[in-house]
Amino acid sequence: MAAAHRNPYEGDLRLGAIPTVGPYLIPRALPAIRAAFPNLKLYLREEMTEALIDGLTGGKLDVILIALPFDTGTLEILPLFEDGYQLASPPDWPAPAETGADALGDVGRLMLLEKGHCLQRHALQAYPGRVLTQDDSFAATSLGTLISMVSEGLGVTLLPDLAIGAGVVQPGVVQLTPLPDACPRQLVLAWRRNSARAALFRDLGEHLTKARPGAHAPG
Repeated sequence: MAAAHRNPYEGDLRLGAIPTVGPYLIPRALPAIRAAFPNLKLYLREEMTEALIDGLTGGKLDVILIALPFDTGTLEILPLFEDGYQLASPPDWPAPAETGADALGDVGRLMLLEKGHCLQRHALQAYPGRVLTQDDSFAATSLGTLISMVSEGLGVTLLPDLAIGAGVVQPGVVQLTPLPDACPRQLVLAWRRNSARAALFRDLGEHLTKARPGAHAPG
């Protein structure tokens, strides 16, 4: 802690991230982060949102990468970017004639991540005026498992644009339909108020935002 006060850009940094964001964003940002902060040693931890917030408030983590809406209490929040959705359906199903909410139609089984993943709750809230019901007979622990189930014709799911842009879906495995009118989740960094490393976290947020798939560096 004393070292962090002397030079916030040096020493250990414990970064937590949710599983539906971390693998698709942090590896893309790491080369730029290491180049910008050569004396910073980054430790990564993946957990669900509630556990990350507990780790942050308890001092086990320094900063966390999560998605809102979620009750973050008194934490300092730095918005990064919005992350929308696409509808993933089996490759041999008829392609939806529409995009957006009309593409949902009678989607049949809507398979999502198991409860506890904020993406599960966010996906169900993607259309506030429409009731989306999850098929409770399926509960995946990863996006990869969801994609495999959709590919086998077991139902459909909503996938975040961030993961799609990072290559989570291989060509031909599922068919994707844009949902431009869905309410996106908001990706943010969060840390304890009055942290001596707030300036570092803001710089870190800039690198993460620039690393978003499809983002264009200024210049």
